Amino acid sequence: FRPELELDKKVLQFDRVLLHRKDTQTIFLQNRTQLPVAWKFCGLENLGDEFTVAASSGIVEPLSEYPLHAYFRAMKATPPNKKMIRIEISDADNILGVVQTEPI
Repeated sequence: FRPELELDKKVLQFDRVLLHRKDTQTIFLQNRTQLPVAWKFCGLENLGDEFTVAASSGIVEPLSEYPLHAYFRAMKATPPNKKMIRIEISDADNILGVVQTEPI
């Protein structure tokens, strides 16, 4: 088996948010394989303080899904910028290394 995750969407689209309010988006990471699959975000440092995630890495157990929550808090009156981050996917023991990369 090859570790693999499916994402229910590949874009985090935050609409305009009132100052000091928070908007939440969720991406579901779906593991349809018989192996646990590890994932981690890359590029979060490029997003600034307004953007946070509930977890920056983790493991999705076999035949299950993980809800990944992302948060945007408007700190100043500017529209959210369009920056790319990615999720790197590997086997849970990191024997094979990164086997899949998904841009978000």
